[in-house]
Amino acid sequence: MWSDLLKVAFPLVTFQRSYRFRPASCPDREVVTLVSTLRFHERGEIEASLNAAGFEVDEVLDAPGRAGLEWIFMARPALARGQEMPRMKVRMSSASSFGSSIAG
Repeated sequence: MWSDLLKVAFPLVTFQRSYRFRPASCPDREVVTLVSTLRFHERGEIEASLNAAGFEVDEVLDAPGRAGLEWIFMARPALARGQEMPRMKVRMSSASSFGSSIAG
């Protein structure tokens, strides 16, 4: 696998990833290329989006090892004045996955 940067026009970044397969696993082509465009949001855009979705941002932290490059937003459902936070049960599994939150 290899990647090529195709275009940077902030806030959009376009790149392609190419994958080389053995002919037995991909008889039509040895190389498959995928083109992707990511949109990078400003902090204010993310906060406005969370507010519009009914959340209040409590805190914004730098991601571990990515200070100044990536944020973690600590948010909770917005409540009407005088309303109490509902109790919630949360079940965590031992497996976790990470997906791109900045794609498109």
